[in-house]
Amino acid sequence: MTGLAATVACAFAWATLDVLRKSLVRHLEPLPLLVWLCCGQALVAGIWVIAEAPGVPQPAYYGWTAASIAVGVAANLAYLRGLERSPFSVAIPLLAFVPVWTALFGIPLLGQLPTTAQALGVVAVVAGAASLGDGGLRQIVSRAGGRGRLDMLLAALGWALTIVLDRRALAYGAPSIHTAVLNAGIGISALVAIVARGRWRQLRVPRQAVGGLVVASIVAASALGLQFLAIRDVLVAVVEAVKRTVGIGAAVLVGRWLFAEAITRRRLAAVALMAAGAVVVLQPWELG
Repeated sequence: MTGLAATVACAFAWATLDVLRKSLVRHLEPLPLLVWLCCGQALVAGIWVIAEAPGVPQPAYYGWTAASIAVGVAANLAYLRGLERSPFSVAIPLLAFVPVWTALFGIPLLGQLPTTAQALGVVAVVAGAASLGDGGLRQIVSRAGGRGRLDMLLAALGWALTIVLDRRALAYGAPSIHTAVLNAGIGISALVAIVARGRWRQLRVPRQAVGGLVVASIVAASALGLQFLAIRDVLVAVVEAVKRTVGIGAAVLVGRWLFAEAITRRRLAAVALMAAGAVVVLQPWELG
């Protein structure tokens, strides 16, 4: 599969996964859901590893992967809490902040300053996020309705960092191994947190959620694996631009179709502005 094909395929896989996870948070708490999703993904990736039989990763792989796992746990939990607390069509567009944080991380981690176009893109994304829904920017931080949106902003921050960390790790290990190890690490970390709190009963999966969990695990493993294949040949910036543009556009439509969320002119304008900003801020630049 070419890098461009993998990029487009992973973008649609992530958009599909957003819908599945939004449905699953109705039946499972965020932490148990993270455990089961990661376990399922690790099993799917394990099959990929067996089929591919890649070599053992180089020593440098483990440090970058450990850092990605730690950040990934926090980002995934914030994401699932955000889905639980906010309307779907409001929560998902806030992930447009991922490319914004990616550009900002490029300064201390990659030694790269944003261009003028990237700076304008940051302004567009922030302006779009501030105008989502009623209440604007104040609503993002309000106690009544803003906690879910703040969770999504934190998830975007974490995922922007993991993208850089994963790119580093993949220089020393195969995508199949990284998919399996990453999910196993995040799943085990979340499981330890549940057991340590004495909440292991939360791991029980309601019957009505079993089918969706299986499908979500397969889609999630495919999305992550395709993403790792894509960033070997395509700039991370390009991959993120395609992912966020597809995800943002799908969120409003799916929110209306499956979750009966209203589509207003203001919301469409905000999403369009964020999507434009996400593309502009991601002018192609190489990770060092």
